Amino acid sequence: MGRFECHNAECSSSGWASKMIPITIQMYPSRRYNAIVYHQRCQKCESLSRPILDDSYGERVAYWLKKWSGVRVQAPQHSQRKNDKPHRSNLCEGCKAGHCKNGDWND
Repeated sequence: MGRFECHNAECSSSGWASKMIPITIQMYPSRRYNAIVYHQRCQKCESLSRPILDDSYGERVAYWLKKWSGVRVQAPQHSQRKNDKPHRSNLCEGCKAGHCKNGDWND
């Protein structure tokens, strides 16, 4: 799905991979769309990082836009690899905004 890199020059983190990068896709008049990709905070220094998305992420966004437009498309293949790391809701900006399916919205 992608990886995150901490941009804090004083932090020793080399970055981390993520299989869960929340997104909100909004439609505006004239069928224009805006995608908001939520960031994560660094576990070591809590600075906000930016994602580096792989091609599968764009394919998933395109899938939803086509599906919502009534185009018949095959669902993208999701990784069957189990994510054995716990989801850190306190570091996930998607959770804080209430747009992450792994978030505990009662925090």
